[in-house]
Amino acid sequence: MRIDELLKLSYTGKQSLFYSSYAVIEALAQKFFTVIQEKQRLDIAGGKDFQRVDTDSIENKDIKETSAEWLCMQALDQLGISGFFLASTK
Repeated sequence: MRIDELLKLSYTGKQSLFYSSYAVIEALAQKFFTVIQEKQRLDIAGGKDFQRVDTDSIENKDIKETSAEWLCMQALDQLGISGFFLASTK
């Protein structure tokens, strides 16, 4: 897992949010990553047509949300409590 993160870091330049806090695992991962680089065994995008996508420019028109706020709103609507709150504000 950590070796895979190191490979992605070398290709994309983006650091992973999660990493191993164990020094032994990190040392072994760095060692094997160095061996992979030295033997030129990186097969990232080897012969495949990969396209880069700017994730900051993606827009979604039909978003489905299942957040806690949405769930609470559904419960209020089904119980008729939102109508009670609207009637009490008038």
